[in-house]
Amino acid sequence: MGPTNHSGGVLERYEVAPSMAPAYRERILLKLADLIEANLEELAVLETIDNGKPLSAAREIDLPDALRFARYPTARWVRSSRHVSAIG
Repeated sequence: MGPTNHSGGVLERYEVAPSMAPAYRERILLKLADLIEANLEELAVLETIDNGKPLSAAREIDLPDALRFARYPTARWVRSSRHVSAIG
């Protein structure tokens, strides 16, 4: 999967998800969590600029929630055979 164009980038990636193996989707989510964790401070500042909320809210609420989403329940959910079809 290479870079997406601006005409439909996110949608194009979303439409590919059903054809991906669950283990591959899990690796993508875990990599996302690693990247969030490695760039917490920069992402907190960007979240603050984007949403106008306090930096502490981005650091203490938004980014930890994003990590929980990407790393824990979603990774298990993606592996679950009974939920794989729900992604697409």
